[in-house]
Amino acid sequence: MNMRRWRWKSAAPQFKRALELDKNNTTVNQWHSNYLNDVLFGADALIAAQQAHKIDRASPAVNVVLAFNYVLSGSEYNELALKHSAAAKEYGYAGLFDDHMSFVVRLRRGEFEQAAKKLVRAYQEAGKDSSWIEPFTNAMKDPDKSPEALEALKLAQSSGNASDGELFFRYALLGKADEFFALAAIHIDDQRLPYVYTLLPEARPIRSDPRFAGLMEKIGLIEFWRQNGWPPVCQPLADSVRCQ
Repeated sequence: MNMRRWRWKSAAPQFKRALELDKNNTTVNQWHSNYLNDVLFGADALIAAQQAHKIDRASPAVNVVLAFNYVLSGSEYNELALKHSAAAKEYGYAGLFDDHMSFVVRLRRGEFEQAAKKLVRAYQEAGKDSSWIEPFTNAMKDPDKSPEALEALKLAQSSGNASDGELFFRYALLGKADEFFALAAIHIDDQRLPYVYTLLPEARPIRSDPRFAGLMEKIGLIEFWRQNGWPPVCQPLADSVRCQ
């Protein structure tokens, strides 16, 4: 698929044609939402996810996509994020993605102990290593404890208990630019890392870092935005690009 190979310009008309053929196709709207998030148009992505949900309210995949969009949109959508995360699980969603969405919401509410406890339980039930969760949660509560969290994440990675995509998400939540960009540099050519996590409000230190615009240039988004309009998080500034 073009969007997964960073062919942003080619993907846009394909989605337009698909929606013209069947605007009530749940899958098309769901993937259109994913695409819009990939090109960092978060508000438009949320609208597409809401449209998919109007068409099929009982789809576990649609509910988890909608929950993700609400998480990306910020703390004012906490209740809706939890609602659709729970709905995804109720309708049979298999995996931990919905648990991570609930985890983020609880962190934002300051419910650190509950956030850690529930995610640890989900990881244990899935047979996955949960040792990173407590130090990570402590760092979200107290940034001075970030070194312990980063060490736990590196250990999870080295022991094969965390994928680079999962680390990308966790670095974005912590707002750790150096670790984020170091990981991005390793994978710049394999087109696998989910840059959508940079839309998280917590990732603002990453977006405002001068390296972010350079990274967006490398993956083709700056050129795409120049031709198709700029997202709210990045705007042209003289001969450069300013992101926030």
